[in-house]
Amino acid sequence: MKRILILPIDDRPCHTDFILEATRNIRDVQIDMVPKSYLGHFTHPGDTLAIRKYLLDHCVQADTLVISIDALLFGGLVQSRTMDTTKTQEDYEVLLQTLRDVKYSNPNIKILAYSVIVRLTTTVTDSSQLQIWEDLFEYSQLVHRVTHEPQFEDQLQSVTQRIPQPVLNDYLAARQRNHHFNKACVDLANEGILDYVSLVQEDTHEFGLHVREQDVLHAMIESYALQDRVSIKNGTDEMVALLVARDLNQNTKDFNVDVTFVDPKYIAKFEDRTIIENIAGAFKVANMKAAEIETPYVFLALPATGQTIDLAFEPKLATPTLTTEQLDYYKRYNGKSLFVLDVQYGNGGDIRSLERLLSTLDDATLQGYSAWNTGSNSIGTLVLDLVIAMYYDTNPTYIKHRVIDDALYQGDIRLLVNAKMREMGFDVWAENYSDTINEYLTTLLNDTAQKYPFLDTPEFQAYLPWGRSFEVAMKEI
Repeated sequence: MKRILILPIDDRPCHTDFILEATRNIRDVQIDMVPKSYLGHFTHPGDTLAIRKYLLDHCVQADTLVISIDALLFGGLVQSRTMDTTKTQEDYEVLLQTLRDVKYSNPNIKILAYSVIVRLTTTVTDSSQLQIWEDLFEYSQLVHRVTHEPQFEDQLQSVTQRIPQPVLNDYLAARQRNHHFNKACVDLANEGILDYVSLVQEDTHEFGLHVREQDVLHAMIESYALQDRVSIKNGTDEMVALLVARDLNQNTKDFNVDVTFVDPKYIAKFEDRTIIENIAGAFKVANMKAAEIETPYVFLALPATGQTIDLAFEPKLATPTLTTEQLDYYKRYNGKSLFVLDVQYGNGGDIRSLERLLSTLDDATLQGYSAWNTGSNSIGTLVLDLVIAMYYDTNPTYIKHRVIDDALYQGDIRLLVNAKMREMGFDVWAENYSDTINEYLTTLLNDTAQKYPFLDTPEFQAYLPWGRSFEVAMKEI
């Protein structure tokens, strides 16, 4: 039996529950995940010393370690975006030494790691942080942009003055610290400690401070000839799924990828390269290559073009984007196993398009659906769905929950939950652990899911795992 030991970046469902549920019916793979109580929970950092001890105690029995460097060093994703005055450089180096110690304890273990290139702004922990979030996002772009376009200098000075100096200093110091450890990850791959590492670019833009950092990292990768063992890609929250997919992939079956109606120039919200590039990058991480011949498995990217909007802040367009002509084209996939990627919007999908597709292809089987958060997040979890369907036993309930989460909650229900929370005096961006909200959410999601017969899902309980409305979690009753 294959044993996979996992340290996710924090305790959100996308890093923990998604993986455990997706792999639930796989009989010959054992997943051992660092306990949630050790992991970061929103603004509360994970216990890095307890994490180090857990990894050392359990690595001897493992065949593969999938590990977040940010969880190991900083205690979580939110914590990686700010400085920790309680830790010294020596403390960080001791934590990084865990990787060498794991390899020493178990020389045969594969270590598949991911480390985050800091995004262009900080974390919103309540609504009062939204303006700082926006100002830092603009500042990070302009600092880079003025090096090529001096006419933006006045705009840069203006936004710089709006950002409190301690906030800016902390943000820049965290970038510098994290860049040091991203370079250390490349060195560890070169030494053979890390068998594979993905340096993931969190929420970003064409311009930004990340560009210089990526240039340095690309140069290191090229100088060490590590192109097959180190990648730089958009994303973050999909990486546990994507690295587990790499470990489970057997490379004995073929699959197809269809991006026919994705504009080659289409860049999803919060990313700095095209969706088509990011699909190719995800399959490279998973060590997979699409076939030219027809296969039973189709990774199908729904149409994506033009400007995108963020469903965390505004509703979908009144008319679904999937046209009759496009549906006629998709009829060729009747009878196939479908893995549907919906990235026209940021932070959610369109249940109307999925319903129309499945009504047209009534003999196809939906084996995966993904439309959450960023484009790369969606792609990564869907790649794991594809691998499981090709080689193992899927969990149909998990697949239905992904539709309910991405297309119903994020696509429609979240805005209603926001309104309810505000009516009750809650801040939708802060931690609000309310039984009333969770009951309202559970009833609303269950009732809405019943309107779509193709879901055919038993009743479930829904709740807000971080107390904010941004993400939802579900469990069977």
